Amino acid sequence: MEIKKPLKTKGGKRKKKSTKQARANRAANMLKVRRSQESHLVVALRMRHFVNGTVYGPGKIKVLRSLGQQFMKEESEQIEQQRNLFNGRGVIIGKVGPTGHHTLVEVDPDTFELPMDGSNLALRT
Repeated sequence: MEIKKPLKTKGGKRKKKSTKQARANRAANMLKVRRSQESHLVVALRMRHFVNGTVYGPGKIKVLRSLGQQFMKEESEQIEQQRNLFNGRGVIIGKVGPTGHHTLVEVDPDTFELPMDGSNLALRT
């Protein structure tokens, strides 16, 4: 009867990873787990969004729920800023008042471009 010898393996201690590397690996694994658990959302974007070098939009796309909510928030803020910038109000800057600041006179946007010397009085009424 033949006696089998054990296989020779490369012995030695297992090389330990540095704590920084181990932390980075754990963080990457947690991110993968979190992304796999998070649901997706279909979003219709009006403009381009750039996240970590990736371009999203315009058009319908399927993204993670948190990313989609962020995109919708950014777009609603952008729309609100556009409305505030072009709100259809007309203001004429007047003389310096007693407070040391210019007075603001609100006018109808339709008559804003008309001269203020009184020659267009019939048009204003």
